[in-house]
Amino acid sequence: MPEGQGIRPFLERSVTQRRWGLLWVNLLTLTAVVLGAHYSTRQLLQVLHEETQTQETLAELQTVLTLVTDAETGGRGYLLSGETSFLEPYTAAQQSLTASLEGLAEHLRGDRLQQTRFTQLKALLRERLDLLEVSIAVYKTGANQAVQADFLREGKQVHDRIRQTIDEMADHEQRQLRQVMARSEVLADRMNWILLGGFGLNWVIFWVTYGLLDRQILARQRAEQELQQVNRALKALSACNQLLVRAEREGEFLQQICQAIATVGGYPSVSIALAIAEAPFWRAIAHAGVETALPDNPTLPTGQSTRGTASHTSGEQTAAIALPLSFEGDRGCLQISHPPDKPFSPSEIQLLEELAGDITYGVEMLRTRRAREQAEEALRLAKSNLELRVQERTAALTITNHRLEQELLERQRIEEALRQSESRFRSAFDDAAVGMAIVDLDGFWVKVNSKVQTILGYSDAELLMTTFAALTYPEDLEMSLQNMHDLLSGKIDAVEVEKRYFHKLGHIVWVLLSVSLVRDRAGQPLYFVAQLQDITERRAIEKMKSEFISVVSHELRTPLTAIHGSISLLVSGVLDHKPDKAQRMLEIASAETKRLVRLVNDILDLERLECSTVVLEREWCDAAGLIMQAIEAIQAIADKAGISLQPETVSMQIWAAPDRVIQILTNLLSNAIKFSPADSTIRLGVEPSSQDGLEYARFFVSDRGRGIPADKLESIFGRFQQVDVSDSRRRGGTGLGLAISRSIVTQHGGRIWAESTLGEGSTFYFTIPIPIAPEKAQSLCEE
Repeated sequence: MPEGQGIRPFLERSVTQRRWGLLWVNLLTLTAVVLGAHYSTRQLLQVLHEETQTQETLAELQTVLTLVTDAETGGRGYLLSGETSFLEPYTAAQQSLTASLEGLAEHLRGDRLQQTRFTQLKALLRERLDLLEVSIAVYKTGANQAVQADFLREGKQVHDRIRQTIDEMADHEQRQLRQVMARSEVLADRMNWILLGGFGLNWVIFWVTYGLLDRQILARQRAEQELQQVNRALKALSACNQLLVRAEREGEFLQQICQAIATVGGYPSVSIALAIAEAPFWRAIAHAGVETALPDNPTLPTGQSTRGTASHTSGEQTAAIALPLSFEGDRGCLQISHPPDKPFSPSEIQLLEELAGDITYGVEMLRTRRAREQAEEALRLAKSNLELRVQERTAALTITNHRLEQELLERQRIEEALRQSESRFRSAFDDAAVGMAIVDLDGFWVKVNSKVQTILGYSDAELLMTTFAALTYPEDLEMSLQNMHDLLSGKIDAVEVEKRYFHKLGHIVWVLLSVSLVRDRAGQPLYFVAQLQDITERRAIEKMKSEFISVVSHELRTPLTAIHGSISLLVSGVLDHKPDKAQRMLEIASAETKRLVRLVNDILDLERLECSTVVLEREWCDAAGLIMQAIEAIQAIADKAGISLQPETVSMQIWAAPDRVIQILTNLLSNAIKFSPADSTIRLGVEPSSQDGLEYARFFVSDRGRGIPADKLESIFGRFQQVDVSDSRRRGGTGLGLAISRSIVTQHGGRIWAESTLGEGSTFYFTIPIPIAPEKAQSLCEE
């Protein structure tokens, strides 16, 4: 019975598994095609970006060559004609050359060969510009034409080397451009093949799926037919077993068996026959249903046991099967037939063989009932054996039950240990000081802790719906995918890199990423484990340090270059017979030396203020008196520039460091004088102000200069920041005065800002808080 009933679930499970397997193959194929197309598209976009960057690099090289040529033409024109108008394109080319070189350096980042050539180009440009400056200086000194010709000859050689270097760089970029265009064609062809191949493969899978489903439907129909036949044979077997229990006489028992098989089993014809000894025919001893011919060959059913060999024949009208029977030496057969369009199935034949065996057993039992004593003894023996088997089975079941209980306890202990281990892992994962994440093999976030959510700005649900690639900065994506491929291929066990992600608010977040791959016992990859540390602030500090060193080195190099040039002219002896020009060179060297000293002092002063190593010695002082002291300190410079200073003050007591407030006022007055036209007036003063319930003394310095653009009103308070980079050369100054002023005001608890209108002038304001009472000021000072 269980074997017959198990056919349908097996077939249904087989059909379902095959159907879903093919559907999953189809889905995975589509996914592979989409991913391949996506990857090729990303590579194509990267190639297009490289092509654009190469073209921009060629344009920048042409711009640099044009600027150098303009500087060369202007300088030569001035040296040959002495007309100062030739210096205008020379000066303009010098000013624009720096920006062009910066843009070119940005485009050449990542190409070591081009960067080497770019370094040589910068050195040649600096050498050429220095030669032009020296040539112009020599020309102004009135040197002979031979000296000027030497400078011009040497300058032309340098210019030719510059042009050669630019041509080599341009040739290199042209070769790269051709390579990039060839890669773009290859990527486009690859994308077309991926799409065509994916379409063809899915079409083949569709037809294979269709064919398999059709075959499974036919197999299911045959299985259902076989199941019906098996159920019919099972019913007949069950009815015969019931008759076997109630049977008393052999002939009646055999006839009831035939009737039950025909009626309950639904077979049209059932016969039981015995072979006549030494006669080639059979004698029917029981029959039910329509008449059918008995086998002609009495040796057809053979075998001495209850389970012999079965054989069956088919005709035009019926399909029959003859099953061997053995009755204490008598040979018999059980013949069953039904229409030929429903042949006997193997399972039905097996059940009918069991039925023949039961019939044989029933006949033998009836024949042996005559010897009741022997039967009762056999029954007692069977009962004893049965009890023994029951006891043995009970003992075996007891042992098995005990073993199962032990296994259950062991499994419960292991599950408890696993739960504790999982709890410890979850606690360590969620409460880690660094970002922890689990990423599947397709790049999707599977699990993240709160630190990752804080770093990237996304919630847990938002991260689990996206991939790491979607949040990766485009320039870092190729590196990330390559690292992922190397981990999967086993080239590396772990990787640690610095990369960029996009924060949910849109800005870039730098992280130190450590990734390792987890595999199962068979070595198959399961998922990635990643650690993320936010290093954005550290990168910003490193960038600020680099920019500061770059600016300071530039500002230090400028006065040193002027000092070196002046001293070189004096040492060369060119000005031995021109004491006025020699004196001018000494004055230039002296002025630049003072400027260098001021720059160093300002840098040291600013660093001490920002590091809080300078303690402000505050005291009660009159704000109007501080303004007058600042005017006295700057009056001589104002008189020399033809500028009048107009104080507008009221008597106010403030709690501040008087020397530092005067330093702020002199810095603001010095800047106002530099950028104010002659015969103009600079207003300065102090007035009371309040904000958020606090009292302030608000100082102001107002000029009628050229004004400051709106986008510069905040940046001018940074280090080495000026509205025009040429101001430091034409008007002097280090570009640190406003930065120092902001640090002083900040330490006083106030703020400094500027308001300006282009063409009309600027006004600088700063505030100093006024404590409520001297006792309060004293307590603040002690704190």
